[in-house]
Amino acid sequence: MAFKSTSNRNHLCIVREVGAIGGSVIASASREQMHYSFDALKTYVPQMVELLVDFVRNPVFLDWVVNEQLQKVRAELGEISNNPQGLLLETLHSVGYYGALANPLLASQAALRRLTDTILEEFINENYSAPTMVLAAYGVEYEELLSIAKPLLFDLSNAPWPIAQGAKTCICWGRLPLLG
Repeated sequence: MAFKSTSNRNHLCIVREVGAIGGSVIASASREQMHYSFDALKTYVPQMVELLVDFVRNPVFLDWVVNEQLQKVRAELGEISNNPQGLLLETLHSVGYYGALANPLLASQAALRRLTDTILEEFINENYSAPTMVLAAYGVEYEELLSIAKPLLFDLSNAPWPIAQGAKTCICWGRLPLLG
């Protein structure tokens, strides 16, 4: 859902702005992190940082976009049954860990049915705070990056992340009986 729309830009505007500087954007997710990346020439660092901050801080989850993405995820879930290695890895995580690493990488059908724009907004508000985010740049002087980012991020919540203070991920010895 990254790079679709923000409260400041619609999708067409985002595509045009990224294209105007010859950039490319990528977002990925894992069990423990979200990663947003922007590649372009160094001279466009101010534009890249401003766009990245807008993507992360001001996403808008339009109903039709959420539904479109949910259809894609459902198709991916259908394909996972043809990937024994992926199924094995998911199963090993669910029985081998507790805490964050035990969470499935792919959402269940039941979880997808409950997913709404409100839940996505709550996730952003609860998890995207100063203690949980990193802004990094390659080939850019630290002071330059700081001077660009500070005005965009000065008001970011510095509240501690509740999960970081409580539950810990731990390896546990699980057992999964194999059927069949």
